[in-house]
Amino acid sequence: GCLPGRQDTIEQFITQAKTALASVGVCEDTIHGDGKDDIERFLNRILGIAPVTQYRIFGSFMNILNDLLRKARNEGNLDTGIVDLEATDIKAEKKTIVYVDPDCGASTFLSTFTLDHRVSWELANTMLNKKEQNPGSNDGFYRSNNSEECLGEPHVILALG
Repeated sequence: GCLPGRQDTIEQFITQAKTALASVGVCEDTIHGDGKDDIERFLNRILGIAPVTQYRIFGSFMNILNDLLRKARNEGNLDTGIVDLEATDIKAEKKTIVYVDPDCGASTFLSTFTLDHRVSWELANTMLNKKEQNPGSNDGFYRSNNSEECLGEPHVILALG
């Protein structure tokens, strides 16, 4: 929405965005419950703003959203909702009841799976070569000496950060 590092431009953009949003009734008080917090109404009102300003407002929103998603992903707090599990081999390990609705008796389960993402040796080497372009990382092949892990054979793992 604005140029990073230019405080005057950022402040000007915020003022312009507030004025534009107020001009179409987006910034009005929503306590009265008259539908002003309805997403359809919000989107319709946004259409009343000049396209250039719409673009800058949504661009700023997307920058903030992407930063929050990146932070949550890095901290391990990102909940992506329902996903399709994709792997070479998927094993259901455990199913635990975590909640039972007192009114209807419906149960919520936590299911734990083990996923195996096997790749060919050639693909693993290609992936490692790409990552090695960033020196100082701990990326590489690691060998497990725990013989119980893979039918009595050492287990080789490619770890990429």
